[in-house]
Amino acid sequence: MRLSRAINQKRSNAMLVGVGGSGKQSVTKMATFIGRHTKCFQIELSKGYGNKDFLEDLRKCWLETSAYNVKNYSFLMTDAEIKSEDFLEFVNSFLNTGEVAGMLDKGDKDVAAGEIDKLPDKSLADLPLGEKFKLSVGRVRDNLHLIMAFSPVGEKFRNRFVKFPSIFNMSAIDW
Repeated sequence: MRLSRAINQKRSNAMLVGVGGSGKQSVTKMATFIGRHTKCFQIELSKGYGNKDFLEDLRKCWLETSAYNVKNYSFLMTDAEIKSEDFLEFVNSFLNTGEVAGMLDKGDKDVAAGEIDKLPDKSLADLPLGEKFKLSVGRVRDNLHLIMAFSPVGEKFRNRFVKFPSIFNMSAIDW
């Protein structure tokens, strides 16, 4: 219940910390269902999955979340899915700014800004394109909930805490 409340708040991200097999993913999927999230996305690892693939998955989630009718969207990531520490750098960047540098091209930004015109508040239609995009970034930050399921066992957890402070500081941590 605490996880459900945590991920349904604006700009809320969650980190579940527990040993493997303790039900972190199951609890996340149940909480997103209870919270009526549009979707709970989880990356599917393959042999050649790398930084480009991760950025593409994050971009797709970002664009889906920028839609005018999306309220809550979850992106679940476990420590087993982190094939490169760059994944965490991208997540760290998203938590700080609401986007990742170079992730969106001009067309993506235009589409996201166009979604602002579909909102009920018609006064937003007169805003310049750059302002609409800033509103889109704010909507995505409010509605895209990153949920990370990490194991505290080993040195990786401690090293990640030192390298990527935003991931830990900007998340509700549930042990």
